[in-house]
Amino acid sequence: MHSSDEIQFLILASEPSPEKVSKDLLPELVPKIERWNWLIECAVRNSVAPLIFYNLQATGVIKDLQPKYRDIFKQHYKNSSIRNLKLRSIFIEIAEKLLSNGIEIIALKGIALQHELYSSPALRPMIDIDLLVKEDKLEQALHILIEIGCKTPVYSESKYIDSLKHHYPPLFYKGVSIELHRSLVDAYDPVKIPIRLIWEKAKKRQIEGLEVLTIELNQQLLYLCHHVYSTLRGGSVKLIWYVDIIVFLRKNFSKIQVEQFKQLTDNSNAKESVYHSLGTANYLFKEHFFENELNSEIDKYCPRPQEILLYIEKTKAGEELIHYYQKFINIKSISGKLRYLQNRMFPSVNYVKRKYKTTGYTSLSAGYLREFVSFISLGIRIVVKKLILKVNTKKRVE
Repeated sequence: MHSSDEIQFLILASEPSPEKVSKDLLPELVPKIERWNWLIECAVRNSVAPLIFYNLQATGVIKDLQPKYRDIFKQHYKNSSIRNLKLRSIFIEIAEKLLSNGIEIIALKGIALQHELYSSPALRPMIDIDLLVKEDKLEQALHILIEIGCKTPVYSESKYIDSLKHHYPPLFYKGVSIELHRSLVDAYDPVKIPIRLIWEKAKKRQIEGLEVLTIELNQQLLYLCHHVYSTLRGGSVKLIWYVDIIVFLRKNFSKIQVEQFKQLTDNSNAKESVYHSLGTANYLFKEHFFENELNSEIDKYCPRPQEILLYIEKTKAGEELIHYYQKFINIKSISGKLRYLQNRMFPSVNYVKRKYKTTGYTSLSAGYLREFVSFISLGIRIVVKKLILKVNTKKRVE
């Protein structure tokens, strides 16, 4: 693990409000940091390099950095600004096309958060564009986007596997990934966020001059928190996602109906995921928003501080094997489980051809063999991981 000074600097400099950035502690940390290249690389992996540059410049601490490190941070800020402006332009283009064809959309994640929460286009780096579309309009939306030039280079394992996921395989347009969501959670996710209520309560917002829908505040907070936790359970995590939670709460907490939010969390079976994410964000930015009783409950789900710092350092949670196992367990019926296994071990021909770049019968057979072995290997690693966890749990109890 890297020095606590480096991790502390990373977190302090990622404070989303420049006026709250410690103007005393940051300058003290600068000379203590030995691995600036690692720190910058970690900031990029956590998608906070532009935010750090903005804060260092706003507080004047940027002058304490060596010129080469100042220039690297500055370049990441510029790159983020250029890419985000490109994504905004593409969002306008595809949103106008869908809306003009009578297809309602709800802007999700980066495109909505960047517009509503951040003062500069560069501060919240975006990777892709996420849009929620009603189930009965998905095929139409897909065809419209393909007509304007979107490509579908990612072949799915099978239609059944696709039906369990909350979005279609990504489309690609002008170098940008676009995901059309049918829901906010996978079908096998234990958390249930009723999509009907999402559409019923969606609020109209102006984004880039277009009137589009965004998620109602209580539901959006739940979704923000669950998405972070779900992705963490899948093996990856970014500091910027906890920044999103803090910025969202600072801006909207007075409008959050706490009792309604608690009820929504309970009804969605989302207490663990929501409180885990809130507790982690509270720890990172030393800020509590809820009343003492609820804060105490949130703290119960918060991971250990050392665990949180490892998340940030590695941008990995190391739990992806259990995540795959949990997906399988959450498929309710025996027939569904068997169908899932069949489709994972023997996916579609196009999927195997694309993944292993196969041509001809012999190489296609080799591709299927590799996929089968890969899946069996994954199963063995999951069983081993479960046994290790079981033994460790037993030791802690004893």
